[in-house]
Amino acid sequence: MTDRTFLPMVALCWADAHGGYLGGWIAPADIEHKSRDVRSVGYLVKRDETGFTIAQSHDTDADHIDNTLFVPTESVRSWAYLKADQPGAVSSTPGSVPPRDTSGRVSIP
Repeated sequence: MTDRTFLPMVALCWADAHGGYLGGWIAPADIEHKSRDVRSVGYLVKRDETGFTIAQSHDTDADHIDNTLFVPTESVRSWAYLKADQPGAVSSTPGSVPPRDTSGRVSIP
């Protein structure tokens, strides 16, 4: 039996660039000139000074991942480790701690 990779679950809150207004012409004054806050949850594949890579799924039998997302460090507003065995429970956070509402879900500011 070979050792399998343990990938912790994380929640990220990050600033995303956006664009591409569909449907034709738009006045410059109507363009939203700010980043958008995005929340993502996944298996932490790698974290370093460059950024975070998370995966949507982890096949533990084959030790493979799919549907990855890279977020640069400069875009991350906050993040937290999640306990997979207790949905919504925060085990530790290097950044700010997301509060938990009464339903037991984690709220990311």
